[in-house]
Amino acid sequence: MSPGPIPPTARPAPPEHEPLQAKFERQVDPEGTLPPAERAKRAENARRAHYQRLSLRSAQACRAIKSLNAQAEAAEAELAAGGGDAA
Repeated sequence: MSPGPIPPTARPAPPEHEPLQAKFERQVDPEGTLPPAERAKRAENARRAHYQRLSLRSAQACRAIKSLNAQAEAAEAELAAGGGDAA
């Protein structure tokens, strides 16, 4: 009987992610003085914070675009209704 799927945090990073992992490790331990387990834990926290910031900025951009689209649709509806006489 298998124990089930491995949670994402317990899986080793694929080889193509190693440079990014190394970047986070250098960011949290520039001198390389922390024990490997602590460095890995801090790097994981830094990675999560990085992706949370990206997610927040993406959500903010989506909300801004949605707002601008609503304003544009309202302006187009006003023009179509004859409220936009230029002369």
